[in-house]
Amino acid sequence: MYIDTFEKVFTLDDENSQPSSFWNQDMVMLSSESLQADLKVYSTWEPFRERSRDGWLWHAPYRVFRFPTDDSYLLAQKNRKWVVYDPEIRKFHLVANGLRIQSFNFLTDVLKSIYE
Repeated sequence: MYIDTFEKVFTLDDENSQPSSFWNQDMVMLSSESLQADLKVYSTWEPFRERSRDGWLWHAPYRVFRFPTDDSYLLAQKNRKWVVYDPEIRKFHLVANGLRIQSFNFLTDVLKSIYE
């Protein structure tokens, strides 16, 4: 179910299994968190490929991480807009110019809001 949605929404870039130049051994990987079903499937679907659509860049799940002192993960960006995930409260936030403008419980709801 979720994979069908992701395949319809995203264009996939070439696979890149190299670690990000920003990564270090202290980083916390998104995949190490306890994730709800749609985000868990998303993070295992084509994990080494960035995704895009309508100017949005969605980082390859393998390259989604945070510092231990950060409270969220950057999943996607477009100009001065970001989609972040806060694992403590298990919510997604759409942020524009540094201000949270909308919150969501599920990744699929984020996609509907941006692309429909």
